[in-house]
Amino acid sequence: MMMRKTLLMTIGLLTMFWHVVKGQTDRKVDLCIYGATSAGVIAAYTASQAGKSVLLIDPGTRVGGLSSGGLGQTDIGNKYVVTGLALDFYRKMGKHYGSFEQWIFEPKVAESIFKDYLAHAGTQTLMGHRLIGVETAHRSIKSITLLPSESRKAKI
Repeated sequence: MMMRKTLLMTIGLLTMFWHVVKGQTDRKVDLCIYGATSAGVIAAYTASQAGKSVLLIDPGTRVGGLSSGGLGQTDIGNKYVVTGLALDFYRKMGKHYGSFEQWIFEPKVAESIFKDYLAHAGTQTLMGHRLIGVETAHRSIKSITLLPSESRKAKI
């Protein structure tokens, strides 16, 4: 009887896993970015703003890389060389803190700003999944295979 219950539970879990994986196979995008670091987020934002469909995938659960993970002080010699979206980020940071620009910040504020970039651009994200396979043809990626990361496992 115990063996039968275990077998039925295993079949049920495999069926659920199959539906999760199967549901992910239908996505088609112009650009797939693996790594939700600050560079990955800005690349996804830029491509989305240019009209491309983008999927941003990361094995973790947090966007922003080092900036949102604890490195809240910018090494900067000459702030006038910082331009583009990097400068936009520091000005958004400044707005949060009530100043024009802010070079020292809390990581949670950085994560919030990176999430705002993705939301504003309508970028699709798939967090908590790791890349385990890539299929290519004629120097182009045709499909990828993902599995949920360890961080997505239920804690018992």
